[in-house]
Amino acid sequence: MPVPRICIVGCGNWSTRLHLPAILGLVKAGLVSCAGVCDLNRDAAADYAAALGTGAVYTEAAAMLDRCRPDGLAIVVDCEASPRLAMLSIEKRVPFLIEKPPAPDTPTHADLLSAVAGLPHVVAYNRRHSPYVSRAAQWMAGHVPQVVTALMTRHGRREPDFSTTAVHAVDTALFLAGGRLASARIEAVKVSGVFNFFISAVNDIGTRIAITITPDTASAQEHYAVRSLDRSAVVLFPHPGVIDYPGRLDLHEKNSIAARLEPGDFGIRHDDEPALAGISGEYRLFLDILSGAAEPVSTLLTSLDTQLIRASIMNLAGKNGGVQEISP
Repeated sequence: MPVPRICIVGCGNWSTRLHLPAILGLVKAGLVSCAGVCDLNRDAAADYAAALGTGAVYTEAAAMLDRCRPDGLAIVVDCEASPRLAMLSIEKRVPFLIEKPPAPDTPTHADLLSAVAGLPHVVAYNRRHSPYVSRAAQWMAGHVPQVVTALMTRHGRREPDFSTTAVHAVDTALFLAGGRLASARIEAVKVSGVFNFFISAVNDIGTRIAITITPDTASAQEHYAVRSLDRSAVVLFPHPGVIDYPGRLDLHEKNSIAARLEPGDFGIRHDDEPALAGISGEYRLFLDILSGAAEPVSTLLTSLDTQLIRASIMNLAGKNGGVQEISP
């Protein structure tokens, strides 16, 4: 059976640093082939394509899809440009993987959700596919979570819109909690010129969710905990730049550490950022979806709640802080 052929749109810094090595690893393993690469910067596309062993370089995505006729498309651009490319993929009925967030606002996200009409796709919230988070979800399967907590701190992050990073904490917490969002209270507080965000939510199965997001502190960390009556899973997520990189995953039972997993326990090198971050995992899932061997766990539908909270974060920052409550 021939391996899937995919095309890639977007060869910027994030794509080159994390997506390219993830795809290259799959190419070397014989699990996928690259049919074409597209970027407005033709030189960047050419370098990216050369690394993947193809000379098919484009500056227009529609022309690439028409000529290459791939099995799937990876859309690795910012959220302002993503919807046009997603719509193009939908119109041509090419399954796609799209970087998070898939749209700049909730109405556009909803438009994409309405248009996708069953076309296989993956919204690349990579933490859902990271070994620590996915194993935590497996450990907690069948154990009703009482509370999920998330802590995202960064150092020196003062860009005007932090929401495209903050959504990672939101999406991971919602994923680990299961169910769908029932209500949320979002508070934005400006401290020393930067907004901190505090989110308290509950889902439709009664799990409480508490998220703290601070873009500029003395240390960068990203921690998640999901707790039930008889077991808890605690993730120290290995985002590049955090002080506890490469992190770990702990299982707690009877007030003790029942298991502790680090990169080597997953067969991953400590410096393999794409694998630890879940980039490699989301591409493996995408390939399984293309072959019909798997169902997506991160889609336009399952990430809609994340988009709703992101919209509140952006709204409150634009109003110089405050509180907003939402009930999807």
